[in-house]
Amino acid sequence: MLRAGNPNEPLYYANLITYRKASLRVAEVFFDEKFGNRGNSDLDLIRHFYCSHPVPGARSTKIYTLWISLRQEPQSLLTNMSRATRAQLRQAAKENFKCEFSSAPTNEWTTQFFDFFDRFADSMRLKRVNRRRLLALRKKNSLDLSRISSSEGKVLVWHANIRRGEFAFCLYSSSLFRNHDRKMAAYIGRANRLLHWQDILRFRDEGVSTYDFGGWYPGSQNEALLNVNRFKESFGGELVVQYNCDVPLTPKGALALWLRAAARSVTKVPDVPVNLGHETEVY
Repeated sequence: MLRAGNPNEPLYYANLITYRKASLRVAEVFFDEKFGNRGNSDLDLIRHFYCSHPVPGARSTKIYTLWISLRQEPQSLLTNMSRATRAQLRQAAKENFKCEFSSAPTNEWTTQFFDFFDRFADSMRLKRVNRRRLLALRKKNSLDLSRISSSEGKVLVWHANIRRGEFAFCLYSSSLFRNHDRKMAAYIGRANRLLHWQDILRFRDEGVSTYDFGGWYPGSQNEALLNVNRFKESFGGELVVQYNCDVPLTPKGALALWLRAAARSVTKVPDVPVNLGHETEVY
């Protein structure tokens, strides 16, 4: 993380994402973006996501994820995938799926994604989408949405990506397959793989250098998260260490961080972001 400017200058963040969460005024920066002085701020909390190193003075959490370098030819990207994933992509290419995307999603598209993801989250007993956060990302032209539909026009999978500079990060992936039989679940799984592949190719063509799969589970007990790991690993990529770092700017921000840590110590909820939406594989 690089600090820029005179310490007496007012607060400035490159492409700062801001929103309210309950009574907190929250800001986010990503991928080692430059920042200036923390003084004179009307914010309670700065959240630094996916940093290469801990931010000094922050409450930092080590996380893991998989990176795919997009500085390769498409054939090399395919070669790095598992044989099973390549076979499923070949099969999916024959199934008349329709892929759509938008790097500047409209209100209609964004609302459709919100509704779809919330149904998915309810089926998985996960938190619903953070709408304020995604709308803040969209305001800064950092939200990328993609979806894939069946030949009959039924939407099967949505992806929401953060795009910042040369990085694309898979923030949300959602599909509604759990009430279907194994054949249909496998069909939706192929659709999900094809949508990832189309996202990867599109980002590569647009000059993105790194595709981040959105977290990797470092434990050994949670079988659902291990299945997510296997899904992501089937695309190849490199395991990397990153840090999420929270910096309180006010007593309210500091109290919020303390309460969150206390709650997690009681419930034993790990602070490890892993995108459960990739669990569309039939294992």
